[in-house]
Parts: sequence; C-alpha cells; structure tokens
Amino acid sequence: MKKKLLFPVFILIFSIFLSSCSDPVSYNVEKKHEKKIKVIYNMVSGLVEGDSELYLSTFEPEYIKNVRNVVDTLGRQYFDAENFDDLINSFFYQYEQGLKSNYGEDIKVALSFNSVEESSKDSLKPLFDDYSVSYEFPKDNIKTVYNVSVNLNITSDSYKGSKDSSFTLLEMQNGDIYLHPESFLYSF
Repeated sequence: MKKKLLFPVFILIFSIFLSSCSDPVSYNVEKKHEKKIKVIYNMVSGLVEGDSELYLSTFEPEYIKNVRNVVDTLGRQYFDAENFDDLINSFFYQYEQGLKSNYGEDIKVALSFNSVEESSKDSLKPLFDDYSVSYEFPKDNIKTVYNVSVNLNITSDSYKGSKDSSFTLLEMQNGDIYLHPESFLYSF
C-alpha cells in the first residue's frame, strides 16, 4: 500500500518543482507565426529577466550601433549617462523598479498572438528617435514589414491582468526578423 501512495506523491512533488522552474515569459502561437512572436518574446524576456543582451538582439544591429555611437560620443552632454552601456544599465535598473512597483514580485508574462498584418516598405518613414539618430531604413534589405498585435497576460504575487501591445517587425532579406526601432526602450 505504501508503494502505491509513494508514486503519486513523487509525481506531485516533481510537478510542483517543474512549475517553479518555469520561464517567467512564455508564448502560445500557431507555428506559421512563431518566428514573429519569438522576437517579441525575446524582447519581453530580456526586460523581465534583466538580460540586456537578449533585449538588444531584437533590434537591427546597425540601429544599435548607431545609437551606441551617438550616446558614447555625446555622453553626459545630452544624456543621463556617460555612455551607451550606462544608458542601458540605467534603463534596466529603472525598468526593474517599475515592474516591481506596478506588478509586484515573481512576474510571469504569457504572450498570445492577436493578429498580424503585412504592411508596405514604403510606409516606413525615417525615424528620428530620442537619441538624435536618423535611422534610414535599409529598404533594399527589408523583405516584409509586419504589424503584429499581441496580448501580454501578466501575473505576479500581487497582480493579475492583461494588456494588448502592437509592434512593427522588419523581416530582412536573409530571413532575420527585428523590432522596428520605435520599440527601443519599450515598457509595459
């Protein structure tokens, strides 16, 4: 009799252990849209986990290089940072404090896919962002532009709610997909 009881108890303990080890960010999407939502998942994961490398990898590398050059060159003269790394570290520290203030501890985000619409490359206009970077889109390198809507289902020790967010994604000729720079330093 004790052996029969031991197995279900083991399964229960193992299940509890696995659920406590789960990633703080998850997603659910049809296979055909997985590559698109994976970029948004990586950005949100980077934000929730405080992983600036993962977060920055979701933006086109030339854009990040341009922002880095401007911030590193102008530093404290125009920014509340000595250099790009200072700027990113400050953003992530403030973001972590904001997450705790808004949602509490042990934050989990489940992304679900709402919709996707293709857009024209010609609809992309040059972006002048807060970092004085004129980012002329390499339209010849862009294969497809997507407008993607997702739902962020947010839970924590003291919060449960959801919000919809929209993102513009750029699929490059080589198949890589990046967030449009308008999402740089995005927060929820």
